[in-house]
Amino acid sequence: MQGAVETIQPVKKQRGHYVKLHFGLPKHLNEKRFSKVLMKFHTDEVADAIVTFNMNSMLEARPPAIHKSELDLTRDNSRSFAQLRSGHSKLLRNYQFRVEKSPSDQCVKCNEDKEDVSHAFNCKKWKTKLKPVDLWMKPVAAARFMNESLSPATPGNPIQ
Repeated sequence: MQGAVETIQPVKKQRGHYVKLHFGLPKHLNEKRFSKVLMKFHTDEVADAIVTFNMNSMLEARPPAIHKSELDLTRDNSRSFAQLRSGHSKLLRNYQFRVEKSPSDQCVKCNEDKEDVSHAFNCKKWKTKLKPVDLWMKPVAAARFMNESLSPATPGNPIQ
């Protein structure tokens, strides 16, 4: 059982989704080591998804590499950006409406279009020269813009 620590699979793929396996930790594997194995597994899977993922629906193209300046943002900022990049961000009314947390998906600033990521960067009331691709290319500037421009109806703005 010496090699078992390195080969343990903490999650299993079923129908395209990863689910936790329900088993107790082996006696020779403590929680700290299990956490390290799980973190490595997660990191490897995310890296694989990034390499194999072809198209971002918002950009209608393969997303560019994320600029290293994102490392200067907080973990909450990075999480919010991942959500914005995927179009599944509770910061915008379009998503809030889809998950039934808002009565409307309309932009509260202009009330002319649905408030999604593309609209946020193109709304005449939000006023920016940034584009959606800047969520990848200029994360610090995009964070500043999103912090200043989020709709007042948005509860808890984690972007600082």
